[in-house]
Order: sequence, then C-alpha cells, then structure tokens
Amino acid sequence: MSRPQKLEGQVSLAAVGDLFLGALPENTLYKVLPVLGEHDLRFCCLEGPVSDRGTDLPGKSSVHRSAAATMATVKKAGFDIVTVANNHVMDLQKDAFLDTLELLDQHGIEHVGAGVDIHAARKPVIIEKKGCRIAFLGYASFYHPGTQATESRPGIAQIRVNPLYPAPHIEDADLEDMKSNIKEAKAQADVVVVAHHWGISQSHTLTHYQRQLAHETIDAGADIVLGGHPHILQGIELYQGKVICYSFGNFVFEWVSSFANAPFSHTLRETMILTCLIRDKEIKGVFFRPVVINSVGGNKLAEPEVVGPDQPEFASIFSTMSRLSAPLNAKLNIEGDKIWVFEA
Repeated sequence: MSRPQKLEGQVSLAAVGDLFLGALPENTLYKVLPVLGEHDLRFCCLEGPVSDRGTDLPGKSSVHRSAAATMATVKKAGFDIVTVANNHVMDLQKDAFLDTLELLDQHGIEHVGAGVDIHAARKPVIIEKKGCRIAFLGYASFYHPGTQATESRPGIAQIRVNPLYPAPHIEDADLEDMKSNIKEAKAQADVVVVAHHWGISQSHTLTHYQRQLAHETIDAGADIVLGGHPHILQGIELYQGKVICYSFGNFVFEWVSSFANAPFSHTLRETMILTCLIRDKEIKGVFFRPVVINSVGGNKLAEPEVVGPDQPEFASIFSTMSRLSAPLNAKLNIEGDKIWVFEA
C-alpha cells in the first residue's frame, strides 16, 4: 500500500549525515537538491569549522577546514538547522569556531550543540512549522579534550565517556544535564530531536555506551535520536516506539585519505536521506532513501546521489541496514524508492 508523503498539516523533516565541504564547489549537492527540496525542514551535522582564518588546534592529528564560501552551499541545499557538536568544529580554535557560528547566523541557519558558553551550547533551538513546534539539541561524546564549552569558554556540549566510569561508562553529571535539557525542551515543544556525535569511526558495531545513551535520551522525552561520527552506516533501533538512527555515515566528506586503508573503506560511499513525517504533533512515520556518494577528484567524496531500487547500491544499502537493524528491533521494508523503518 502506498503511503503518501505529503498530507495536509504534515511536517516532513530530512536528516542526513556528516557534511564536510572543505573547498568543494557550490554544485556539490546538486544531485540531491530535488529530494531535499521535498521537505519542510532539513538537518545535518556540520563537521568542522567554516572559516578562512584560524590556526590548527595543538595536538590535533586530523584538522578540517571548510572555506567560508562553502556556507552558501549549505544554504543553497536548504539546510535549516545543523548540529555543530562534533570532534572537528574547534579544529582551528576559537576565532574560526566563532566565525562558523556567525556565518550560520548570517545565512539564517540555526545551530545546536556548541556555543559561546555552556549555556548556549546546551540550549535547544525550537522551530515552528504548520503549528508544530520541533525542538533540536546536540551533544558530542567523541571530541578533542579542551574543546568542551564552560561557563566562560566557547565549545561543544559534551557527554563525557570513559572506561574508568562505572558501566555504561557515561559521566553521571553530563547525563543528568542532558536529560534536564531534553525535559525543558519537551515542555516547550511538541517534538524533540536529539543529535549525538558518538561511537567508533568506521565501525558498524555499536559501543555499549551508545545504546545506553540513546535509551536515556528517549526515556528523558526525545522523540527521535540522530547519530553521527562513525563515517559509515550503523543500525537503526526501534526503542519504546521511537527511532534511533545510530549513524548516517558521511553525506559529503572532502578529505578521506586517512580512511584509504580502513577495513570498511568501501562503505564510506554509502549513506541515506532519512525522512521523519510529523502529524498531529507526533512522529508518525520514518523512512529513508539510499544515497551513494560519487568519488570526485581522487580522494574527495562528493556529489551524493539518491539511488533507486533498480540499482545495485540500493540493494547493498538495504542489505547492510537490515542486517544491522534486525537485532535492534527494527524491521525494514522496501516500498518503491523508499525503505520504511516505522509507521504509527
């Protein structure tokens, strides 16, 4: 049975993975513009600073920079809101980080997960569409030491994870702060979306803390969890009737030389556009379209492109996601060019 994507009063939210544009051209996202344009809201993880100044963070082995001009690409793609809670946004230190926030503001793109101090970093952004108030929050549990926000220092909203903490190895104070943030957001909004930057790079396997943190996030009142950082796909879980997408993989990632010999390097090209359908102020359906990132210019992963059910990449992504999601109580179903996760 065909499920209509567009209904009166329904809000559609598109969510994608890590976006690192580097110096890629403005037309990088042109192949996915039609699909992104179908949605009322668009969300991604903006990986790394967007600035033409700044110096490398001392002790950082992998440093990302996107040219300031690339913010126009983010805007042209229609992204309404991004999370900047990640392990690269402070790569070029304070000035470049503040430039990134200023450029987002100048282009009318909302941002969560980092800020000029800890209060700004943990503050939700609430967007109203068609009478529905949707709150967004962002956190990073994988980040470079010293880049977390404090009362007097800009940075990310952290969730500390350390094997020295009792299982599941999450710092209680950070967990309680997050839960408090979610409860406050829920009191102001109908739907709460929480993004987490977590897990192990290039691993399909979830860490113990990811699942615990995801469950705590839902239990606190979140309606969906969107994960990033591993750079490849991880499973989708259905928990308490809510969707947890542990990793979308990359969406655009200019620099991939460090991944060239990785065990799962071939999967760096596999990603998705996830769609959340919100009706009557609740998430009523979640599906995704498989996407493959075309290789452009040697080690640049650019030009994400939606693939259809007649293409082998579609079957590959469906197979991978079905295998990873089945143990997580999520049974995926193909309908046309969409893979359905959940429908209320």
